[in-house]
Amino acid sequence: LAEAAFSGALAYHPDYLDARFHLAQTLDQLGRSEEAAGHWQTFLKQAPESPWADVARQRLAVEIEEDSADSTS
Repeated sequence: LAEAAFSGALAYHPDYLDARFHLAQTLDQLGRSEEAAGHWQTFLKQAPESPWADVARQRLAVEIEEDSADSTS
């Protein structure tokens, strides 16, 4: 339900940073980190100085680490 709400908000307001951040977080919680990564990247492009930017950078670093681990297995 949260995913649908945030996605709907972004459909009408693609620059709505709160919705972008929370959609990325929701996707991560649902185990859909690849989808979340695109939203984290967009969030960082739109708001690199946001107080939440470090969270986005950390989540992207986790995604990169998971991808590296998967490719070496």
